[in-house]
Amino acid sequence: MILQSIANCGRNYKEIICECYGIRSVAECLAKSKSEKTQIEARFLLESLAKGNPKFQNQVYKGLIAVLPCSSPKAQELAAQTLRIVQVNIEKKNYAILI
Repeated sequence: MILQSIANCGRNYKEIICECYGIRSVAECLAKSKSEKTQIEARFLLESLAKGNPKFQNQVYKGLIAVLPCSSPKAQELAAQTLRIVQVNIEKKNYAILI
């Protein structure tokens, strides 16, 4: 996926994707796609956008939550898997703020 290659180039590029409604578009792709391969790629891109990108971590988290009520069981499964990963990073960040 081209966006994944761009996101792998660093935080600045991840932020550009996020600022251009990339999270919403990728989450919609995950929820609505009939192709399991496309859903898996969307999942990995959302995970990548959340990692090392603190400015948009919460937005990715909310995008994944929005996928959960969709009609695709595979999309729900992938979103839940990714939420587990992203949530750990968010909890660590919030814990560090409290200390």
